[in-house]
Amino acid sequence: MPSLAEPITGTAHDVVYRVLEGALHRLKMQPGAARHIGLRHLHRIPGQPLDWYLWLSEPDGAWHLRLAGLRHPGQGPCGGLFTVHYYPRPEDAAIHGFSAAECVLRADPACFDETGTPRATAVNDLPADAFAVGTLEILSDQAATATMVRARAQDWWVETTDPGAPPDRRVAGWDLTLRLADRLIQILAFTAGAAPVQVRVGRKAGVYGLRSRRGAPHLVANPLLMQWTLEVVLPLPGPAGPHRVAPDTCAAFAATAAGADDVDWTPALTQPPFARQPFINIAWWNAARWQFPADGSPCSHCEADAARIAGSDGHERPSGHHLACHDHVAVAQSDRGGS
Repeated sequence: MPSLAEPITGTAHDVVYRVLEGALHRLKMQPGAARHIGLRHLHRIPGQPLDWYLWLSEPDGAWHLRLAGLRHPGQGPCGGLFTVHYYPRPEDAAIHGFSAAECVLRADPACFDETGTPRATAVNDLPADAFAVGTLEILSDQAATATMVRARAQDWWVETTDPGAPPDRRVAGWDLTLRLADRLIQILAFTAGAAPVQVRVGRKAGVYGLRSRRGAPHLVANPLLMQWTLEVVLPLPGPAGPHRVAPDTCAAFAATAAGADDVDWTPALTQPPFARQPFINIAWWNAARWQFPADGSPCSHCEADAARIAGSDGHERPSGHHLACHDHVAVAQSDRGGS
């Protein structure tokens, strides 16, 4: 999986925290929007201010947005790279695509609790690439006028110990990564009240992992596999409303794409598409106009993000009702977009 090797400190950390925490915190004030978007629950991991567990309306597993590294400010955008992990439930059909080692870990009650996420005592002992399905980058320009969400994954993450044998792992990485990216883009558009100013999709030939009995897999090119990239640029909220995003800002974001020279990009969209396009959700534009009844003031659980109970193993868990999507009144919307 791609990674960045900078230390996790400094301004870049603060930038990502403000963008991600700001959007998710504002969403907690509008739980009707969370239900509409398809976010059932979210949980910030204690001691890791940029790491989150998220549960979507479907499928039934849990996503883990885990900080992998930071892009520090220089002359261009800064932000963070996250590894996306998906933890399927044992009865989820998706689990059969994961490796035998991952299936053993997922079935072990000493590793995973009843929320479907790793226990606090076990999460750091899991291999770094266990249950990894893709990456997400969240970047901001120097003036904090815009953010880019960049999702990247292969259509299938394939690993084998013998090229002539059935794969040990065959996971639909792009589908699972895009499901999370789609919800995050809707959240950013809704909370900023602003539609994307640029969207583009790219593809390139993929690779598979040839794993020896020891160590990390060796990557082998395979034109039958495809690596997909989605880039979405959105305005950030300002004191007087969403910021205006200059074309140069979009160009600066695009220039940060690693290994983009051999990517085949679709023409960039600056307006909603007139017809369906693969991997693009019209709800990203509609979300800026959604209206939900105001709660008046957040309940103490929303405000503090503190409604958790500790299990006997010390793993903090959401306390049932008081989650991102506990029951405040919401209204039905007529412009639902499909993922």
